[in-house]
Amino acid sequence: MSTSATVDERLLEGGRLRRLLGRPELGAVVGAAAVFVFFTLSAEPFLKASSLSTVLYASSTIGIMAVPVALLMIGGEFDLSAGVMVTSSALISSMFSYQMTANVWVGVGVSLLATLAVGFFNGFMLTRTKLPSFIITLGTFLMLTGLNLGFTKLISGTVSTKAIGDMEGFESARALFASHLTVAGVDLQVTILWWLGLVALATWILLRTRVGNWIFAVGGGADAARAVGVPVNRTKIGLYMAVAFCAWISGQHLLMSYDVVQSGEGVGNEFLYICLCIRDRLGHRLRRRRPHLRHDQQGHRVRAVEPGLVQVLPGRDAAPGDPAERVGPQARGGDEVTALVKLTDVSKFYGNIRALEGVSLEVHAGEITCVLGDNGAGKSTLIKIIAGLHQHDAGSFEIEGEETRLASPREALDRGIATVYQDLAVVPLMPVWRNFFLGSEPTKGVGPFKRLDVATMRETTRAELLRMGIDLRDVDQPIGTLSGGERQCVAIARAVYFGAKVLVLDEPTAALGVKQSGVVLKYVAAARDAGLGVVLITHNPHHAYLVGDRFVLLKRGAMAGSHAKKEIALDELTRQMAGGSELDQLSHELERAPGPDVIGGKPVASGGGDD
Repeated sequence: MSTSATVDERLLEGGRLRRLLGRPELGAVVGAAAVFVFFTLSAEPFLKASSLSTVLYASSTIGIMAVPVALLMIGGEFDLSAGVMVTSSALISSMFSYQMTANVWVGVGVSLLATLAVGFFNGFMLTRTKLPSFIITLGTFLMLTGLNLGFTKLISGTVSTKAIGDMEGFESARALFASHLTVAGVDLQVTILWWLGLVALATWILLRTRVGNWIFAVGGGADAARAVGVPVNRTKIGLYMAVAFCAWISGQHLLMSYDVVQSGEGVGNEFLYICLCIRDRLGHRLRRRRPHLRHDQQGHRVRAVEPGLVQVLPGRDAAPGDPAERVGPQARGGDEVTALVKLTDVSKFYGNIRALEGVSLEVHAGEITCVLGDNGAGKSTLIKIIAGLHQHDAGSFEIEGEETRLASPREALDRGIATVYQDLAVVPLMPVWRNFFLGSEPTKGVGPFKRLDVATMRETTRAELLRMGIDLRDVDQPIGTLSGGERQCVAIARAVYFGAKVLVLDEPTAALGVKQSGVVLKYVAAARDAGLGVVLITHNPHHAYLVGDRFVLLKRGAMAGSHAKKEIALDELTRQMAGGSELDQLSHELERAPGPDVIGGKPVASGGGDD
């Protein structure tokens, strides 16, 4: 679409300085420059090659661990056991090699397995217990500290390991983990190369791979990420194992550099890693605080309610549905057209609590079925059944004429049912285009060189939003800066793009003002005109009557009415929604018999006398 390449006239043409100040890396660069200038002015030998080599070496020993810790913090967690894990890695290599009188590389391999096991343990306990990472990793820190000291004393009789410098394989291991390189006459440690390589790899993963998108999403909103199919638990476990892997590298460097290891080394270093990561991440604040491309002040804050679309799950490169398979507007002739979704006498019970009983509805292509009801009417339970979160206990559930019992949201998504939940958030600090494809990221390349197709993601997002009539200023802006209505519209456009047949919207206008509600309803109607079957959950009969074709009323988990639009007027729909006869009874009870006004038990004469 040609319009996708058109520059929006509302975008201000920023100069180079403006773009530079918007870079998230600026904070870290300014901090590093300030440190460099300080030491240059205060210490004359600082600029000598040997001094710079020493500084780079010290930085690399911390930086190797700071890289995975930064990824972990971006993913929303941190690791208090990172420092002591370095020492554990070195102790295992040394003691295993010495005690078994084996090649040093055997001890190195055993150390790798043991350290990765500790990382897996941290991640597994975090995801299984749901306890804060502070509690989990503090326990690991204390456990490893005790084990390091106890086993070292038990095996060597002292708090340090035996020397392994004369054992077979030591020199080759030292060459990999603790050798020196001469570059332009300057002696450099090999750890500097490890550090730079890990930084490059982490940058590649974050900015250009599907896993990087998952890391951003897990840290920005784990519930939203889980809803769109991101493997949240596996991502977090993988991050903790990445920390363990780098702890293994640092531990081997420690051992190969000094030949022996003290059991108490490394304790407290985790705070250096965390502080370094926090300093670097402060640069991102500059980007978050800069003015956003909005004309109204509502766009400058992230709302508490941030609807997010449950999207197609990962597992293969995403692609839009085949145009031949997309649902288009269909002529309807009563029962002759098979409903996309049909529920007949569906019931759901939680123990002895009746959440739903005897509910029936049909969703047809090119129609909007509105489900109305007060709080506690059973609307959320109905959504969860349609979306596959819960299974119905009685009745029948048909998808395109085939009776089914959805086992999970994955199955619902595979069958073309997409849901926008009121209580699930998008990832507010991620750009619109990353949220649009989250969980369904298209990639290019093969094998280890497979990477996000960023250009296609940006262009497709822009084009699809324009196709739905959504004139978004900038797809690179964080989605949290959009208004609630715009976020709803992005979700609708995404459902259309990925070939959803049924779109379920949970109270899409509940947290919106009049103007934004109108915008959302316009795009709900656009989704219907695109051929989707729409289920609109709402407690606002006026909104429902503007766009709805069928109306299903729920009351305390049971059907209170089912009407086509031509069968019921707005006033009657409002009356039934508000309670019907119960509302009449309440009105009657609130009526006051004519008589004098009473204040404080004494009659008060009405006006009419002279002042």
